[in-house]
Amino acid sequence: MRRQNELQGGIRHGFSGAVYTSDGPGRVRVTRPDGAVGLFDGIGRWIEGEVYDVDPEMCVWMSINRATVSHRLSSQEPTYGSTHLRENPRE
Repeated sequence: MRRQNELQGGIRHGFSGAVYTSDGPGRVRVTRPDGAVGLFDGIGRWIEGEVYDVDPEMCVWMSINRATVSHRLSSQEPTYGSTHLRENPRE
């Protein structure tokens, strides 16, 4: 596996210092501060690599599609057909 030293597009874990980055749909690459790398699925199950233990919540966070989950992170136009975004909520 290739080693990754930069934080581009990733999140650093507050306790372990490991960097979690998305590695395609439903896959998360975890790089520890010592340079060891592991590949995990979207819920933290090991796929390959030197790293075997990770924070499953960080894997979930890095693997979700934010464009469909959070309107604040989406580049899509808002959907005015949904109840909470109507101009007049009483309609």
